[in-house]
Amino acid sequence: MEEGKPVFDSESIIYTEAAQRKIAFMFPGQGSQYKNVGRELYRNSEIYRSAMDEINEKFKKELGCDYIRLIFDGEDNADDDMQPYIFMCEYALALYLDSIGICPDVVVGHSVGEYTAACLSGIFTVEDTIHIISERCRLMRKISAGSMAAVMAKPDDSRINLDNVSIAAINSENAFVISGEKERIEEVERTCKAERISFQYVKSHRAYHSYMLDGICDEFRSIMNAIKIHLPEIPIVSCITGEYMNEEFSNPEYWVSHLRNTVMFDKCLTAISGQDEYVYVEVGPGTTLSAFAKRKENIDKAFVFSAMSEQMEREGKNAYIRLAAKLWESGAEVDAGKWMERDGGHKISLPLYAFEKNRYFSMRENKEGKQYEKAEKKNYARPKLDTGFVPPETIGEKVVTAVFEEKIGVDGIGMTDDFFALGGDSLIAGQIISEINMIFQISIGLADLLTQPTIKATVEVIEKALGSREVFEEIAEIYNSL
Repeated sequence: MEEGKPVFDSESIIYTEAAQRKIAFMFPGQGSQYKNVGRELYRNSEIYRSAMDEINEKFKKELGCDYIRLIFDGEDNADDDMQPYIFMCEYALALYLDSIGICPDVVVGHSVGEYTAACLSGIFTVEDTIHIISERCRLMRKISAGSMAAVMAKPDDSRINLDNVSIAAINSENAFVISGEKERIEEVERTCKAERISFQYVKSHRAYHSYMLDGICDEFRSIMNAIKIHLPEIPIVSCITGEYMNEEFSNPEYWVSHLRNTVMFDKCLTAISGQDEYVYVEVGPGTTLSAFAKRKENIDKAFVFSAMSEQMEREGKNAYIRLAAKLWESGAEVDAGKWMERDGGHKISLPLYAFEKNRYFSMRENKEGKQYEKAEKKNYARPKLDTGFVPPETIGEKVVTAVFEEKIGVDGIGMTDDFFALGGDSLIAGQIISEINMIFQISIGLADLLTQPTIKATVEVIEKALGSREVFEEIAEIYNSL
């Protein structure tokens, strides 16, 4: 059988060579943490636990805080004190992924997540990264409190006046983050509400990547001038320029600009996806970066994965073996021998013929020399879930279900289906809540969906906010008739 030749002489072309994809690691930044994040992996993986303990001890010496105890036993801290935990968690997770054969071909970090990317690529040593982040925390405590908020619109939307705030991040074509003094952010919030533009506060008490950091830039420059900076050994995309860089990382001035300037994450995804075929793995708490990648026009969301979602935490250690299998299935190179050698494994028998006669097409040219057209993106069918399907019955339930289906991108969602099991994340949850608040003219919070992640529970919250089931159905009837 010749490589690259069709197995069958048929219009449904099947090739012997697999689609090879490289692996991109994406490291999230401030605000991605949540209480108890990483607890299950900490319990079950010696590699993850050892890395966490070692780095935690070093941060204790620098800042006098036990971050493992803080995230596991304390409150869900949204302030700058959680930057060390973000790094600890991401770096330890990257080591664990390496131990099961998942290694990056390129790395990118969002805001403070770029320090993990830089450390992993060899730009900074682990010790220097700990010192830089510790000094960053100390400097952040010197600035006044501020606010940050995500706006679901284009950054140049003429309806929104951004003259008095900073754009902290441009995360996708229709999503950016603003940063600044609380009063100025509230002005933008009022405009967004009047224009029915989705607006969601970010978990942060500081105005990162804004004019409010100008006063600490000189001190941070002095800190970076004392650090020995190396050239990257793994390709890395700058979250400030949105481009692949090399020698530029060795300039301390770059890291000062990194503290202050806008995070161009959408541009980063453009740079990575435009160079080669990749699978994208979010290496850190949550699914925020995965959500941005899935919304990118030229990235197929089937090749975007999270390595520390709340769903994976519930599934435990086996979730990571499934992740490795999914990456391999997607065409990425995964060294399965690493975890087979450590954790054991055995061969199983597979069917000798196909039970389902599905046809698969290559993107190669057909006999007439025309390429098969890429199918339009559409909603996915409801996946197999542990819960049975409970359909919406009333007009109100159907209106809320339609909002869930549109935002998640899944058809046929049931009333008791788990939002996270369907692929939901905090960003999508914010969009759902914003849409529901607009339809029913209420003000329910993001926590209502995140803590009770079903349509049924959301409907109950809406009814409570409106005062009765009857009002809920009446408003839904009016909305449905528009």
